Amino acid sequence: MFDDGKDVRAELSRPIEFRGGFYIGYSERIWIIRPGEWERIAVEMPAEDDGQDFDITVRRK
Repeated sequence: MFDDGKDVRAELSRPIEFRGGFYIGYSERIWIIRPGEWERIAVEMPAEDDGQDFDITVRRK
């Protein structure tokens, strides 16, 4: 996860090589949010209606 206040990036990775304080080699790297994609994601606030209420019956067997 990376967030500098302007851009956000997220990934799942399996680093295999580390040099000079940085990971430089990966056996697998899966991007969740790629560089530059953050500004295209529109987050909507939930509606005032928070959903349907359910009555849950708990019984001992």
